[in-house]
Amino acid sequence: MNIAVCEDNKLENDMLCELLKEEASRFGLNCGIFSFDSGDGFLKALERDEKIEYLILDIYMQGRNGILTAMKARERNPDIQIAFLTVSRDFALDAYQLNALHYLIKPITVEKVRELLCRYQQRTGKRELKMLKIRSQLEEFEFPLNRIEKLVSTDKKCDLYIEGRKSPIRIPLTFSDAEMQMQEDCFLKISRGLLVHMDFITRMTANECFLKDGTATLLSRGQREQIRGKYRYYCQQQLSKASISDTALQKHLHTL
Repeated sequence: MNIAVCEDNKLENDMLCELLKEEASRFGLNCGIFSFDSGDGFLKALERDEKIEYLILDIYMQGRNGILTAMKARERNPDIQIAFLTVSRDFALDAYQLNALHYLIKPITVEKVRELLCRYQQRTGKRELKMLKIRSQLEEFEFPLNRIEKLVSTDKKCDLYIEGRKSPIRIPLTFSDAEMQMQEDCFLKISRGLLVHMDFITRMTANECFLKDGTATLLSRGQREQIRGKYRYYCQQQLSKASISDTALQKHLHTL
Protein backbone atom coordinates (compact mmCIF):
# COMPACT_ATOMS: atom_id res chain seq x y z
CA MET A 1 0.00 0.00 0.00
CA ASN A 2 1.30 3.45 -0.94
CA ILE A 3 0.32 6.38 1.28
CA ALA A 4 0.79 10.06 0.39
CA VAL A 5 1.06 12.66 3.17
CA CYS A 6 0.36 16.20 1.98
CA GLU A 7 1.12 18.75 4.72
CA ASP A 8 2.91 22.10 4.38
CA ASN A 9 4.03 22.17 8.02
CA LYS A 10 7.34 20.27 7.90
CA LEU A 11 7.33 19.30 11.57
CA GLU A 12 3.82 17.85 11.39
CA ASN A 13 4.56 16.24 8.03
CA ASP A 14 7.67 14.47 9.37
CA MET A 15 5.90 13.38 12.55
CA LEU A 16 2.92 11.93 10.67
CA CYS A 17 5.16 10.04 8.23
CA GLU A 18 7.17 8.57 11.08
CA LEU A 19 4.07 7.50 13.03
CA LEU A 20 2.57 5.93 9.90
CA LYS A 21 5.73 3.89 9.39
CA GLU A 22 5.74 2.72 13.01
CA GLU A 23 2.07 1.80 13.13
CA ALA A 24 2.11 0.14 9.71
CA SER A 25 4.99 -2.00 10.95
CA ARG A 26 3.03 -2.87 14.09
CA PHE A 27 0.10 -3.97 11.93
CA GLY A 28 2.44 -5.97 9.70
CA LEU A 29 1.56 -3.78 6.70
CA ASN A 30 4.01 -3.19 3.88
CA CYS A 31 3.63 0.54 3.17
CA GLY A 32 5.41 3.07 1.04
CA ILE A 33 5.14 6.59 2.52
CA PHE A 34 5.42 9.57 0.14
CA SER A 35 5.71 13.11 1.54
CA PHE A 36 4.54 16.33 -0.14
CA ASP A 37 4.53 19.92 1.14
CA SER A 38 1.81 21.22 -1.21
CA GLY A 39 -1.28 20.10 -3.05
CA ASP A 40 0.26 21.00 -6.41
CA GLY A 41 3.33 18.91 -5.63
CA PHE A 42 1.17 15.89 -4.92
CA LEU A 43 -0.96 16.37 -8.07
CA LYS A 44 2.16 16.57 -10.23
CA ALA A 45 3.28 13.24 -8.78
CA LEU A 46 -0.16 11.79 -9.51
CA GLU A 47 0.16 12.96 -13.11
CA ARG A 48 3.36 10.90 -13.36
CA ASP A 49 1.18 7.88 -12.56
CA GLU A 50 2.40 7.43 -9.00
CA LYS A 51 0.50 4.50 -7.50
CA ILE A 52 -1.02 6.24 -4.46
CA GLU A 53 -3.86 4.36 -2.78
CA TYR A 54 -4.34 6.49 0.33
CA LEU A 55 -4.06 10.30 0.52
CA ILE A 56 -3.82 11.98 3.93
CA LEU A 57 -3.75 15.75 3.58
CA ASP A 58 -4.06 18.97 5.53
CA ILE A 59 -7.00 21.19 4.61
CA TYR A 60 -5.37 24.54 5.42
CA MET A 61 -2.38 24.60 3.07
CA GLN A 62 -0.87 27.55 1.25
CA GLY A 63 -1.79 27.63 -2.42
CA ARG A 64 -4.24 24.88 -3.36
CA ASN A 65 -6.02 23.81 -0.17
CA GLY A 66 -6.74 20.23 0.84
CA ILE A 67 -10.34 20.13 -0.36
CA LEU A 68 -9.44 21.34 -3.87
CA THR A 69 -6.47 18.98 -3.97
CA ALA A 70 -8.67 16.03 -2.98
CA MET A 71 -11.23 16.91 -5.67
CA LYS A 72 -8.52 16.93 -8.35
CA ALA A 73 -7.06 13.69 -6.98
CA ARG A 74 -10.47 11.98 -7.22
CA GLU A 75 -10.88 13.18 -10.83
CA ARG A 76 -7.61 11.49 -11.76
CA ASN A 77 -8.01 8.44 -9.55
CA PRO A 78 -11.63 7.72 -8.47
CA ASP A 79 -10.48 4.83 -6.26
CA ILE A 80 -8.06 6.80 -4.10
CA GLN A 81 -8.99 6.85 -0.40
CA ILE A 82 -8.79 10.22 1.37
CA ALA A 83 -8.44 11.42 4.94
CA PHE A 84 -8.23 15.07 6.03
CA LEU A 85 -6.16 16.75 8.73
CA THR A 86 -7.43 20.02 10.15
CA VAL A 87 -7.60 22.25 13.21
CA SER A 88 -11.37 22.83 12.95
CA ARG A 89 -14.56 21.30 11.57
CA ASP A 90 -15.27 24.11 9.08
CA PHE A 91 -14.93 21.81 6.06
CA ALA A 92 -16.64 18.74 7.52
CA LEU A 93 -19.48 18.89 4.94
CA ASP A 94 -17.01 19.06 2.05
CA ALA A 95 -15.15 16.07 3.47
CA TYR A 96 -18.43 14.16 3.75
CA GLN A 97 -19.33 14.93 0.12
CA LEU A 98 -15.96 13.55 -0.96
CA ASN A 99 -16.71 10.34 0.97
CA ALA A 100 -13.56 10.85 3.03
CA LEU A 101 -12.43 8.04 5.30
CA HIS A 102 -11.68 10.34 8.21
CA TYR A 103 -11.73 13.99 9.28
CA LEU A 104 -8.92 14.08 11.81
CA ILE A 105 -8.68 17.01 14.21
CA LYS A 106 -5.12 17.96 15.16
CA PRO A 107 -2.93 17.46 17.14
CA ILE A 108 -1.71 14.19 15.63
CA THR A 109 -1.35 11.29 18.09
CA VAL A 110 -0.44 7.61 17.84
CA GLU A 111 -4.07 6.64 18.48
CA LYS A 112 -5.31 8.89 15.67
CA VAL A 113 -2.75 7.51 13.23
CA ARG A 114 -3.76 3.98 14.19
CA GLU A 115 -7.37 4.93 13.44
CA LEU A 116 -6.31 6.20 9.98
CA LEU A 117 -4.90 2.77 9.14
CA CYS A 118 -7.86 0.89 10.63
CA ARG A 119 -10.38 2.90 8.64
CA TYR A 120 -8.47 2.30 5.42
CA GLN A 121 -8.47 -1.43 6.04
CA GLN A 122 -12.17 -1.42 6.89
CA ARG A 123 -13.13 0.57 3.79
CA THR A 124 -11.06 -1.53 1.39
CA GLY A 125 -11.86 -4.88 2.96
CA LYS A 126 -8.22 -5.39 3.95
CA ARG A 127 -8.76 -5.14 7.68
CA GLU A 128 -7.74 -8.16 9.71
CA LEU A 129 -10.76 -10.11 10.93
CA LYS A 130 -9.89 -9.71 14.57
CA MET A 131 -7.70 -7.46 16.69
CA LEU A 132 -6.13 -8.24 20.05
CA LYS A 133 -5.83 -5.52 22.69
CA ILE A 134 -3.31 -5.63 25.51
CA ARG A 135 -3.48 -2.99 28.23
CA SER A 136 -0.75 -1.90 30.60
CA GLN A 137 -1.07 0.82 33.24
CA LEU A 138 0.19 3.49 30.83
CA GLU A 139 -0.68 2.27 27.34
CA GLU A 140 -3.06 0.21 25.25
CA PHE A 141 -1.64 -1.94 22.45
CA GLU A 142 -3.63 -3.31 19.54
CA PHE A 143 -2.46 -5.94 17.06
CA PRO A 144 -3.97 -8.04 14.24
CA LEU A 145 -4.58 -11.38 15.93
CA ASN A 146 -3.45 -13.50 13.00
CA ARG A 147 -0.07 -11.72 12.79
CA ILE A 148 0.99 -12.38 16.37
CA GLU A 149 3.68 -15.07 16.34
CA LYS A 150 4.67 -15.44 20.00
CA LEU A 151 4.95 -13.81 23.41
CA VAL A 152 8.27 -14.22 25.23
CA SER A 153 9.10 -13.33 28.84
CA THR A 154 12.05 -10.91 28.98
CA ASP A 155 13.45 -9.16 32.09
CA LYS A 156 10.12 -9.03 33.97
CA LYS A 157 8.45 -7.69 30.80
CA CYS A 158 7.37 -9.29 27.53
CA ASP A 159 8.44 -9.22 23.92
CA LEU A 160 5.64 -9.65 21.39
CA TYR A 161 6.72 -10.89 17.97
CA ILE A 162 4.65 -9.77 14.98
CA GLU A 163 4.78 -11.32 11.52
CA GLY A 164 6.54 -8.99 9.07
CA ARG A 165 8.25 -6.96 11.79
CA LYS A 166 12.02 -7.35 12.28
CA SER A 167 12.16 -6.56 15.98
CA PRO A 168 9.69 -7.46 18.77
CA ILE A 169 7.49 -4.97 20.58
CA ARG A 170 8.30 -4.58 24.29
CA ILE A 171 5.15 -4.82 26.44
CA PRO A 172 5.52 -3.33 29.97
CA LEU A 173 3.74 -6.23 31.67
CA THR A 174 4.85 -9.41 33.37
CA PHE A 175 4.40 -12.55 31.30
CA SER A 176 1.53 -13.78 33.48
CA ASP A 177 -0.32 -10.44 33.22
CA ALA A 178 0.04 -10.38 29.42
CA GLU A 179 -0.95 -14.05 29.17
CA MET A 180 -4.17 -13.31 31.04
CA GLN A 181 -5.14 -10.90 28.25
CA MET A 182 -4.32 -13.41 25.51
CA GLN A 183 -7.01 -16.02 26.12
CA GLU A 184 -7.80 -16.68 22.45
CA ASP A 185 -8.03 -20.35 21.45
CA CYS A 186 -5.20 -19.91 18.93
CA PHE A 187 -2.55 -19.37 21.63
CA LEU A 188 -0.70 -22.24 23.27
CA LYS A 189 1.70 -22.07 26.21
CA ILE A 190 4.66 -24.20 25.19
CA SER A 191 6.88 -23.63 28.19
CA ARG A 192 7.37 -21.23 31.05
CA GLY A 193 7.65 -17.77 29.51
CA LEU A 194 6.63 -18.74 25.95
CA LEU A 195 3.17 -18.43 24.42
CA VAL A 196 2.82 -19.11 20.68
CA HIS A 197 0.16 -18.65 18.02
CA MET A 198 -0.46 -22.18 16.73
CA ASP A 199 -0.62 -21.03 13.11
CA PHE A 200 3.12 -20.29 13.38
CA ILE A 201 4.03 -23.82 14.49
CA THR A 202 5.59 -25.82 11.65
CA ARG A 203 5.74 -29.15 13.49
CA MET A 204 5.67 -30.67 16.94
CA THR A 205 7.45 -33.78 18.13
CA ALA A 206 7.10 -35.65 21.41
CA ASN A 207 9.46 -33.20 23.09
CA GLU A 208 9.89 -30.12 20.92
CA CYS A 209 7.95 -27.40 19.12
CA PHE A 210 9.32 -25.85 15.90
CA LEU A 211 8.20 -22.40 14.72
CA LYS A 212 8.19 -20.68 11.33
CA ASP A 213 10.93 -18.28 12.42
CA GLY A 214 13.31 -21.26 12.65
CA THR A 215 13.38 -21.46 16.45
CA ALA A 216 12.65 -24.59 18.47
CA THR A 217 11.87 -25.06 22.15
CA LEU A 218 11.31 -27.99 24.48
CA LEU A 219 7.76 -28.64 25.56
CA SER A 220 7.15 -27.99 29.24
CA ARG A 221 8.00 -31.16 31.18
CA GLY A 222 4.94 -32.68 32.78
CA GLN A 223 2.63 -30.87 30.31
CA ARG A 224 3.79 -32.45 27.06
CA GLU A 225 0.75 -34.65 26.41
CA GLN A 226 -1.62 -31.82 27.32
CA ILE A 227 0.24 -29.41 25.00
CA ARG A 228 0.25 -31.90 22.12
CA GLY A 229 -3.43 -32.63 22.72
CA LYS A 230 -4.38 -28.94 22.51
CA TYR A 231 -2.33 -28.49 19.37
CA ARG A 232 -3.84 -31.63 17.80
CA TYR A 233 -7.36 -30.36 18.54
CA TYR A 234 -6.55 -26.93 17.06
CA CYS A 235 -5.23 -28.51 13.86
CA GLN A 236 -8.36 -30.64 13.56
CA GLN A 237 -10.53 -27.55 13.96
CA GLN A 238 -8.56 -25.66 11.31
CA LEU A 239 -8.84 -28.58 8.93
CA SER A 240 -12.61 -28.81 9.43
CA LYS A 241 -12.93 -25.09 8.58
CA ALA A 242 -10.91 -25.38 5.38
CA SER A 243 -12.96 -25.16 2.21
CA ILE A 244 -10.60 -27.59 0.45
CA SER A 245 -8.51 -30.51 1.71
CA ASP A 246 -5.27 -29.36 3.30
CA THR A 247 -2.97 -32.29 2.56
CA ALA A 248 -0.02 -30.82 4.46
CA LEU A 249 -2.13 -30.32 7.58
CA GLN A 250 -3.55 -33.83 7.32
CA LYS A 251 -0.05 -35.29 7.15
CA HIS A 252 1.00 -33.16 10.10
CA LEU A 253 -1.91 -34.43 12.18
CA HIS A 254 -0.84 -38.04 11.62
CA THR A 255 2.52 -37.27 13.25
CA LEU A 256 0.98 -35.92 16.47
